[in-house]
Amino acid sequence: MNVTDINLHNTKGKTDLKAFVQVVLDGQLKITGLKLFSGTDGLYLSYPKNPKSKTNVCFAFPMSETFRIEIENKVIEKYENN
Repeated sequence: MNVTDINLHNTKGKTDLKAFVQVVLDGQLKITGLKLFSGTDGLYLSYPKNPKSKTNVCFAFPMSETFRIEIENKVIEKYENN
């Protein structure tokens, strides 16, 4: 799978939440509800979680570390170039 589109909705103010993110994979699957945060080690991407879950488990996420890093790097690159 390839990331074919990224939509960023930047947040305003001095908060750790930098942007709400939508990612499109292969022009066929849109994942919404991602959030880009600023942490102690830099920017990182958070995947959507079930708000009703007591365990706070993500319901959409990459299955491999390699693909997770690829998505995160592309989102961060787009954020930094905006």
